[in-house]
Amino acid sequence: LEVFDGVLKGLSVGGMVGVLVGIVALFTEAVGAAFELSEQANEVADNTGMSYIQAERLTSATQDAVSEGQLLASTFEDVLAVQQSMTNELGIMISVTPEVAGATSEIASAFGITNEMAGAVNANLIKMGVPMENAAAMQADIAKEAMMAGVSIEGVMEDISKQTETTSKFF
Repeated sequence: LEVFDGVLKGLSVGGMVGVLVGIVALFTEAVGAAFELSEQANEVADNTGMSYIQAERLTSATQDAVSEGQLLASTFEDVLAVQQSMTNELGIMISVTPEVAGATSEIASAFGITNEMAGAVNANLIKMGVPMENAAAMQADIAKEAMMAGVSIEGVMEDISKQTETTSKFF
């Protein structure tokens, strides 16, 4: 406290006002970020059937993962779209990690498919027995094979996302 007393005594009135304005600005930004996170959690809860608390935890973890800067082409909204798509396919009992959703979103960006389709493909690969941690890599391999074969990546992914029972015999 003595250190702060010395600092405060050394500040002019203008300096004190500047400090207070800075504190108010930080507080306002924090409240705005919390409000935005709350709105996004409500949207996730509405779209997936999760409870608000589950959605808030998922949204917060996703924001943290995206903020770490490990994703090149995916935004927070992209990763949430994948998570929502996978949750809609697999149900709320399966927890889709931000890392898996982020990797899936990166694949969607790289191969020109929607995040929702990429999430549905991952979910269906998981339904076929592919571990969640491997589904995104398998999806990338499938997209590469489709590209090398000269067929529509989107068409292949759409078939997988809609035809789990039919396509499962090939995996």
